[in-house]
Amino acid sequence: MVSEVSILIPVYNYHITTIVHQLQAQCQRAAIAYEIICLDDASNNGCKIGNQKVKFLKNVIYEELPVNISRAAIRNVLARKARYAYLLFLDNDSQIISEEFIATYLQAAKPDTVYVGGTVYQPEPPAPEYRLHWYYGQKREQRPAVIRQQNPYQQIQVNNLFVSRALYLANPLPEVFASYGHEDTLWGTHLAKAKIPVWHLDNPVCHAGLVSTANFLLKTEQAVNNLVLLNQSGQVVSSSLIRTYRFLKKVKAVNLFRWIFVKVQSLLLVRLRSACPSLVLLDMYKLGLFVNAIQKTQKQNF
Repeated sequence: MVSEVSILIPVYNYHITTIVHQLQAQCQRAAIAYEIICLDDASNNGCKIGNQKVKFLKNVIYEELPVNISRAAIRNVLARKARYAYLLFLDNDSQIISEEFIATYLQAAKPDTVYVGGTVYQPEPPAPEYRLHWYYGQKREQRPAVIRQQNPYQQIQVNNLFVSRALYLANPLPEVFASYGHEDTLWGTHLAKAKIPVWHLDNPVCHAGLVSTANFLLKTEQAVNNLVLLNQSGQVVSSSLIRTYRFLKKVKAVNLFRWIFVKVQSLLLVRLRSACPSLVLLDMYKLGLFVNAIQKTQKQNF
């Protein structure tokens, strides 16, 4: 059984007092050696004042970066700062929903395996402006461990991740992207190539920090652009978007799809911004963005 853990929380524009208190209480109850390191990634919305108070709590370290760095980079910085043998990565907008959250990892962990606890979303629909993120999370991310384990490397999330410090430092998140999206996809591909076991557990946190549909669509576009970069660089990653694009290319339907997308893009956005968004239409929108980005890249190369 694991007897020590460094809990690592990258912070950006979110209040962390509640989650820090919850984690501290569970670690103390488990009677383990622990530290909670919170690293603010240049927040700009006033959360810093309240968050700074956690540095006065026992075994809690709170620091602030002067400039914002990438999602992968801040996690790698946190891992290097950690001093205990095991790491638990948590996003700042995670909500602890089990009193046995820490204990579950302590009992399950082995040093040669990466553990993913999973994510759930609130059961009640939020306000319409947050509906797309909530609906996507419920239908695409909220999955039991038995389902995630069927494709363990494709279901990796950098939130709620438990791993030995030695293993992580030997296999850090690739610092390829400056913007949001697909850090976990690339890392999962690396772990698969290295034959590092990934084990999924039913030990979820609730993703409490829903973003507006406008912000979600912006992040979707950033993630698609990152996937285009991976595809263009020859990186072999598992992605349904890439597989669908390759199918369109095989049947010589890329230009037809792009023509259709130009005609319906504004209608897709209207539906995605509604109180009843469709994930099928979201998939079509993402494919359209992907095709457009590929075509743009190809033109620039001529």
